[in-house]
Formats: sequence, C-alpha cells, structure tokens
Amino acid sequence: GINESVNSPLENSTNSTKPISKYDYDAFSIRGYRPNYIVLGEPDTKVQFSFKFKLFKYEKIFFGYTQSMFWDLFEESSPFTDINFNPDLFYRFEDLNFIFSTLDFGFSHISNGKDSTESRSTDFLFLRFMNTERFDV
Repeated sequence: GINESVNSPLENSTNSTKPISKYDYDAFSIRGYRPNYIVLGEPDTKVQFSFKFKLFKYEKIFFGYTQSMFWDLFEESSPFTDINFNPDLFYRFEDLNFIFSTLDFGFSHISNGKDSTESRSTDFLFLRFMNTERFDV
C-alpha cells in the first residue's frame, strides 16, 4: 500500500528537496487500479484484471491498464468471445485541502483491439475525484 512509515520529509533518506506525501511510492511499483475479478457464468465467464504504476519517482504521472474478457469457459475450446483493452495515462493532484484528497486528470482509450469493420474503440479525457477521509453527516 501507501508508504505510511514516512512521517516527515526530514526522514527522507535521499537528498531530494521534494516533500514526501502519503500517496508517494516508487516509480514502476505495480498497484491495484480498478477491481480485479472472475465471475463464473454461462455462457460467458467475465474476467477482469487491472493495475497502475507511477512512471516517475517525483512526478505524479501514472499509467493504468484494465483488461476485461468474456470467456466461453464451458465450450469445448474455451474461446474468449470478447476482449476489451483499456490503457489510461493520468496526472494526480493531491492534498488539495478540499472535500477530496486527490484529483486525477487523464486520457483513456478503450478498444477491442480489432481492425476494419470489427473495430470498436473510444478515447476520452477524464476527471476522477477521490476522498480518503470519512464524512459524518
């Protein structure tokens, strides 16, 4: 998870002047992104895996990847009937002193990876707000 053992920028063993945040972790350290699951069904079983990683140690630029597959598991050859590829690239703003603790701004591409008339894809920009604090109303 998040490097919670670092309590102060003074404890940073590198000679960097950049402060350490509670969201900081090493570049290329793979983390969870969207839910990972397997849902058994007939005729199709749905499988999804997803991960993200930070591209640079002191820049909050992330690469995320999600792949969703429909798998005809009970068919003789067990073919995948549909696969969706979803790479994302986003920048994370954090410690905004507002009702959310992080805001991600990014680009997302969703595609079935096919060409010609079987191609299905979309590209979009997104804003994602996250809050790690609990609100009592």
